[in-house]
Amino acid sequence: MRAALTVLTLTLSASAFGQSGDLVLLHANVIDGLGGAPAADRAVVVRGGRIVDIVASSAAPSGGTAQDLRGKYVLP
Repeated sequence: MRAALTVLTLTLSASAFGQSGDLVLLHANVIDGLGGAPAADRAVVVRGGRIVDIVASSAAPSGGTAQDLRGKYVLP
């Protein structure tokens, strides 16, 4: 729950301050909601308030606003 609120807060913060470009949440543990083990060290790419991609943190796009979520969990 806390991680989901973190993502929501970060997304709203980026939108509220008029930042353009992507928000990249780095090094997150992503829970897919299907019962599998969390995917470790993922980058969640948010554009226009929506998740557009989830990739390995090493393959994260450059540019935009990066936020390190090391040790946090995200449930998209």
